[in-house]
Amino acid sequence: MYKIKDLEVIENNIPSCYIKESPVHGMGLFSLQKIPEGAVLTTLDGQYLHDEIIKNIEVDLEKHEYNYLPSQNSWLVRGFLTYYSAINHSKDYNVKILYEPFRIVASRDIEKDEEIFLNYEFEKYPNYFIKKYNISISYL
Repeated sequence: MYKIKDLEVIENNIPSCYIKESPVHGMGLFSLQKIPEGAVLTTLDGQYLHDEIIKNIEVDLEKHEYNYLPSQNSWLVRGFLTYYSAINHSKDYNVKILYEPFRIVASRDIEKDEEIFLNYEFEKYPNYFIKKYNISISYL
């Protein structure tokens, strides 16, 4: 098990990667091997919840994972942290999110031991969620 922000990550849902300290921000996800462009690193699963449910409950962004699915007006929720939580942001990203099914795909070739980056600006969240939970990538 690894820790992110003093929380245990309990599922390695990206077996081609490992977690270690990042020179960019906190902990990061790194490639165990060369990953070719277009390869699927993982398909994310979880519980689907309609947006109206999320609007009316308090979510814990430190202990759970939430991904908005705009075409379905719903959320994919995982009640624990996975290796996905260790992916840091960069505008020079090397993975991207594809939907239906929700998956993380290499957007270019990734070298062994290279840090995995996602451009958080591409992840879609409803405005109410951004405001309510003060979601920002301003530290970058």
